[in-house]
Amino acid sequence: MKHFHLSLIALSGIMLSAQAQADQIDRIHKTPAVPSMPIQRIQAAAGIITEAPEGTTLQYARGGGAYYAVMGSVQTAAYEGVATEIIEGTDGHYYLYNPLSQADTDSYLRLEMEDGKLVAHLPQAVLAGKVNNETVTLSLYRMNYTMTGEDEATYVVDPEKDTISWTLTDGVWQMEGGEQNDMILGLGDDEGKWYGYGEFNTSFTPFSDTALTPPADLEPQEWSFTYGETGSRVSLAMTDSEVFIKGISTVFPEAWISGTINGDKVTFPSGQYLGIEQGQYHYCYFHGADVETVYDENLWRDVDKFTPNDAAVFTLSDDRQTLKSDQGMMITTLGKRIVLTVEAFARPEFKAIPADMSYTPADPAITTYEPYDEDYEMGDLEFTFPVTNTDGLGLDTSKLFYRVYFDSNPYTFTTDLYGGLEEDTTLIPYGFNDDYFDFVAMGATHTFFIYEEVGVVGVQTVYIDGDKEYASRIISTDNSSITEVEAADETAPVQFFDLSGRRVQNPTSGLYIKLQGGKATKISIR
Repeated sequence: MKHFHLSLIALSGIMLSAQAQADQIDRIHKTPAVPSMPIQRIQAAAGIITEAPEGTTLQYARGGGAYYAVMGSVQTAAYEGVATEIIEGTDGHYYLYNPLSQADTDSYLRLEMEDGKLVAHLPQAVLAGKVNNETVTLSLYRMNYTMTGEDEATYVVDPEKDTISWTLTDGVWQMEGGEQNDMILGLGDDEGKWYGYGEFNTSFTPFSDTALTPPADLEPQEWSFTYGETGSRVSLAMTDSEVFIKGISTVFPEAWISGTINGDKVTFPSGQYLGIEQGQYHYCYFHGADVETVYDENLWRDVDKFTPNDAAVFTLSDDRQTLKSDQGMMITTLGKRIVLTVEAFARPEFKAIPADMSYTPADPAITTYEPYDEDYEMGDLEFTFPVTNTDGLGLDTSKLFYRVYFDSNPYTFTTDLYGGLEEDTTLIPYGFNDDYFDFVAMGATHTFFIYEEVGVVGVQTVYIDGDKEYASRIISTDNSSITEVEAADETAPVQFFDLSGRRVQNPTSGLYIKLQGGKATKISIR
């Protein structure tokens, strides 16, 4: 579920502007620019249920379609597998927590059991706040899709019906009358004015999956885990017939998966439950995947395409010290209609870490270098940052950094030139990005911008463990270390973005990110 972040976009007479994201979301409408009106949360108003009622908590996977407000416009979302709680109260009522899938209200919608149906009697208040210093109570209504002009529409409170019901079909609670988005469970103020949030075609499927608990007598060891140009460490334990691994996912670092050993093959079946992803509150699973390299016309480069399959199959080495697959693994949220990828790992490999492992990181590889240009007052260097040691074993990325050299001297990045830093430093952490786009990390590809004249630029990867430092060789721009310098495709389309990441159609004066032919360049327009 998406958080309000202490503010809502209050859209008076809002018009839909959403691209269809599923078959049941099938309308597109233009939206005029509407100013945002932040809502400051206040103590819950009378009638809003914020405390969990006494009763039995039932777990469901929610699916359906939704609207949500973003920067003065309305977007749609088709979703599946959202973790949802309904309390069967001791008072005879039922209570749906966070009734909007795309925003946290931290409140409950009360439901009644009537003639075998779950029924919401509306309106019900679910959120309180202040807009322009005026107190606003937002409630959920039954709202109907209504045309307000030749090319415009909004949602208005249903003048005849004030209930929304769910019927039980094949064990699933399904919203009635919600197959299309003609009717929604919509968020509005005391006057019924729609605020851009709503639910339709909502279903609740009982959920009972549990995460794997490995045998208590296992003694896992630390193994290297690498995939593509990225990697980390995992805990791995092996019996005569099974392999247990913890830590493949950064989202679920404590989750385990298990695979069955058959000869030199280890099969990890898909559908192993991992937990609830906290950003959107989805139930997440481990899945094997087929992987193929395809050309992405939007990114202008080859990318790995993942397709979920029944299992991830690995080859086990004769000495049982290596597990390797030519395919892939995924962390996904799965529903009947939608598969959302949370994490993906192409061509993964697990290796046992020897007692005498070297912690000297592999050399970086410079891929692109743009020397400092006096006209633009900047330059940049792009390089590949490996996450392995010189023997190809994965290193702990939380201990990896890179150091830059200008004319053979270690360079100090200062807060005066690099405003996204908290302090002056000579070490930049693996994966570091800042708000000014001075440092850009996309997986193993790292870029930093240069704001002063320099002859030779060098880069070195560094592994720091306590008071011990292990460093790669310094790879510089004055020798053959530039392994794959690629010029931007001058025929490719050009896109411009401001330093907040928003696309700009016609940039005027200022700093921008220029994207062309898969290469990002920071430019200054005067």
